[in-house]
Amino acid sequence: MSPAAKKKKILKFIRCFLYSLLFSCLAVALFVAYVVLAIISNVDQRNVKVEGIVMDENTNQRLANTTLVIHSERFMSDKGTQNYDSCQGFDTLYLQTDHRGYYSVSIDYSCAVTIRVGGENYRRKIYYPTLRRRIIQNVYLENK
Repeated sequence: MSPAAKKKKILKFIRCFLYSLLFSCLAVALFVAYVVLAIISNVDQRNVKVEGIVMDENTNQRLANTTLVIHSERFMSDKGTQNYDSCQGFDTLYLQTDHRGYYSVSIDYSCAVTIRVGGENYRRKIYYPTLRRRIIQNVYLENK
């Protein structure tokens, strides 16, 4: 093998090695970014305010004294430990709308909220709003 052919073969080997090193570094960087984003996104939202108005679906009249049950889940357990893979703590809040059909509650920590609403003459509805610092969920109840 001539010296030029040896040099070409060595350069080809070095180029392949550098490309594989570059792709390995990119793979590690993407994995680290994925892990960091997963941890950052799996934190409890603090000071969540859930509010809205409950109305009759047919008449659009506001419904006073309607019962709402708000289930809140959180990554922090009742003992103060956290697990970012699943929710550990659960809170259930019972509310009633005021004379204007308005409801409001503040939740210290939450990773998911479920709102259940129903009245004596109305079908029960369940809402799964997107978690934000302020959740406005107006409810339209249907007669039974």
